[in-house]
Amino acid sequence: QSDVNTYMSARGKHAGRTTPTPGAAAAALRVTVHLDAAKRGVVIGAQGAAVKETQRATGALVRTPKRGVPGPAQVSGPDALSVLRACCLIARQTAAASDCTCEVAGAVEL
Repeated sequence: QSDVNTYMSARGKHAGRTTPTPGAAAAALRVTVHLDAAKRGVVIGAQGAAVKETQRATGALVRTPKRGVPGPAQVSGPDALSVLRACCLIARQTAAASDCTCEVAGAVEL
């Protein structure tokens, strides 16, 4: 439930033409992106500006661990295209190849 609320607030009331149904952020595709702390800081940006813009531009939810906590970033969204667009933006922001793991709802790990 909290992921859906975070996703909806990240998109804003009028961000898109359609409103995803609850649970849609996790339903289509989830990508785990392994970033070191410095690259994670670039993805988040000053006061979260970069991650908010990525979410606004793509419709995907980008979750990162709190500062000082190791772990991968998670990208999920209402459809595969929004998730892949967000992953492309993250790759451009970090200017590096990162290890990723993709999970499609109802399928095995890719």
